[in-house]
Amino acid sequence: MESQQLDNPFDELTGMLEDGDLLGLLRHWRDREVFVPVMVHPDTGCRLPYIQHDEPDTPFAIAACDRASVERMLESGGATHEFEVHAFSLFKLCRDCLYNGVTHIGLIGSEFMLDQTALSFFAHSALVETPDEGAMRVRCSLVTDKPVRTPLEKHAKRLAQVWERFSVGPDGISGDLDGLWVVHDAGAAVLHKPEGGEEVLRDQLAPCDAALFDQWDEAIPDYVALAQDASVPEEAATSSASASSDVDHDTRVLVLLARWGVILLGIGLIAWAVS
Repeated sequence: MESQQLDNPFDELTGMLEDGDLLGLLRHWRDREVFVPVMVHPDTGCRLPYIQHDEPDTPFAIAACDRASVERMLESGGATHEFEVHAFSLFKLCRDCLYNGVTHIGLIGSEFMLDQTALSFFAHSALVETPDEGAMRVRCSLVTDKPVRTPLEKHAKRLAQVWERFSVGPDGISGDLDGLWVVHDAGAAVLHKPEGGEEVLRDQLAPCDAALFDQWDEAIPDYVALAQDASVPEEAATSSASASSDVDHDTRVLVLLARWGVILLGIGLIAWAVS
């Protein structure tokens, strides 16, 4: 995209999405902080991302490029609960929303919304600089089983990650898959090893890849469980529960959606972008 003065920084994001600029999205937006309203329970201090509904059973989250935009929205909407404005990386926001049943993220100041394909892309893709002569590589990660774990689970099952690996050259992302890695900690069970996948221990990874593995391995908060534990006010708890009430029995469906999203975006769009 040509350098220009943008009315809203999200214009750059939506432009890259429309152009299929996957490298630009990973370089400039995956780890960029966005701001969201977070509900604060006055008694317990529990903090939950605020989930809204535009239609029955269609939950969505909202994000802005600056705190002031969220504060103005809350003020104009006459919020009845106590709210704070928290910063999330776009990666974390998309990942947490994706696995809690949120269907899309609205961008304040833009008519564009991030759909499940975009959520899956930011949740499962990353750009890393490897030690070999500073070469850039794209990683796409797929979890092999239920990804949702609450922070209260001290002994949560640690799962393998399946990484699709792509090279980055002068012309962009290579359309050829460099191979599959099944990455896991020593002693972790590999539940589903894909054909041709090479097992790699986390300790064998380069520091940049090990850091990425740890980021993808972080527990995903379960909004329903946290709301119940905190005894959130009924209206807010209903909002949060509606966003993720089907997480437990539909997680595998969401994982499949995520996998197809990564495959379609990580292979189909990559092939389209380099064609």
